[in-house]
Amino acid sequence: MTNSKATKAKKSSLNEGALPQVYPMSQAEVLEDGTTAYKRFKPLAYALLCWIKDKGLNDQINLSDDGNSAAYSFTMDSHDPSLKYQCYFELDEPAIIRYYIYDFDDHFETNDTDIYQFLANVNLRLLVGQFQLVTSEDKTVLRYYSSIDVTGIASEDPDYEGPFQIHPLLFERLFIAGADCMNRYLEAFRTGDMNTVGIKLSD
Repeated sequence: MTNSKATKAKKSSLNEGALPQVYPMSQAEVLEDGTTAYKRFKPLAYALLCWIKDKGLNDQINLSDDGNSAAYSFTMDSHDPSLKYQCYFELDEPAIIRYYIYDFDDHFETNDTDIYQFLANVNLRLLVGQFQLVTSEDKTVLRYYSSIDVTGIASEDPDYEGPFQIHPLLFERLFIAGADCMNRYLEAFRTGDMNTVGIKLSD
């Protein structure tokens, strides 16, 4: 589900020293035949839900029937008032969190060797995540991608019920790191000015 309300990279009310508010462990979904189905949140999806609630976003997560995968999308404000990023979380229970940020407004020429060189230089300097040039509707656009594996933290018991194992701050850290990378480097990608962030092609 795409959230129409844009969110900013603001400080979260979540903190490491306290558990976040507790929410219902299931989500209601109205089916095409008008009936209502209830899908249960597993550890990663539940942590994502808590992060979404903290941000004040639409809390309808796309859950698979078995709850083993989930997806959520939202719009994020950028440093440029005319541009908004499209963001996606994808989850594979009980271990993998993937985060994507797209700039769909700017398009890049794939035969421009300078842009690929700049891309490679930037990626070597990122502490978290990678920039990628990907095809969307026959256009080449910029995507930021990061992921984490929490194997050994979340319970592998599909019927697990209990206190938090995955803290929603994990999603906040991915969100903040991604916003920082996009806002720091996007202008250089857009303008072709390789000195904007102090990186030269010869580095």
